[in-house]
Amino acid sequence: MDDLATAALLVPQGAEYQAVCRGAGRATPTAIAMGQASVAQLDLLLEHPPNRVVLLGLGGSLSPARRPGDVVVYRDCIDQGSEQRLRCDGALYADLCQILNRQTMRAKPLRVTTATGLTSDRVVCSAAEKRQLGQRHGAAVVDMEGFWVLERLQAQRVAVGIVRVISDGVGGDIPDLSQAMGPDGALRPLALTTAMGRSPLSALRLIRGSLQGLSVLRQVATQLQDLT
Repeated sequence: MDDLATAALLVPQGAEYQAVCRGAGRATPTAIAMGQASVAQLDLLLEHPPNRVVLLGLGGSLSPARRPGDVVVYRDCIDQGSEQRLRCDGALYADLCQILNRQTMRAKPLRVTTATGLTSDRVVCSAAEKRQLGQRHGAAVVDMEGFWVLERLQAQRVAVGIVRVISDGVGGDIPDLSQAMGPDGALRPLALTTAMGRSPLSALRLIRGSLQGLSVLRQVATQLQDLT
């Protein structure tokens, strides 16, 4: 088995990045923008391309079988717009599954499954739409970076693995965050506060799930660096 500690870690900026930094130990993850803006930032990484990259972050469930706090290793990923599908690197996928299923004395075992991921160009907020997308594409998780990062790095012959921690379940709506993200992939704090205020119950659901997801994401980062 290869040493995942030598793989570059990519993480969406903000709370996800901070959680991975707290768990990653000596590894230094690279922050990327949220959404499709992340692709432009990969050019700097590709000046000296790593052999392997692991994309970590939170994701939304598209299946009743995936609950907040669950860890999902992608087998492949679909672009919602074009419906194109790309497979993750097989060897890296196998390594991630083995490492994340390893039990440690320091934390309770992770709930790890594998699935197809779906990448959307926006936050999917409606429970009905999440169920619809899961059924249409056969995907269990939705994110906003996976396919595009996979496509860009695979073109440069970089092995890519993707791990997402579920932060919002398929059974409930979350606030409409469409205006809370700028074209640069950064959150707009005022717009985020406004969106959360419009749907306080949905906001509470999102906050609870995100805190749970971030805690597990930190554990995932710790487990990935425990390979040496």
